[in-house]
Amino acid sequence: MVRYIAQPVYKTLPHLGKLNLQNLLAYTPNLAIWGGASLMGIFVFAEGVPIFQTTFFQKIPYFGNHWISNPDPQDLPQ
Repeated sequence: MVRYIAQPVYKTLPHLGKLNLQNLLAYTPNLAIWGGASLMGIFVFAEGVPIFQTTFFQKIPYFGNHWISNPDPQDLPQ
């Protein structure tokens, strides 16, 4: 005996536009790589800004001494 289905059963997934959970999990490695690269780019371009030097760069454990300025007293203007 054959059993027929009257109509197809549709299931909707929660989504935001075309982005659902499976797509988001598939994009996660790419988003992490691009996010890390953009963060490093911001740090490269903000190296000369004094507030970034005191806030971020001087607190790096081994390399922080590079951004601490200790000029000779003879080199300072009087």
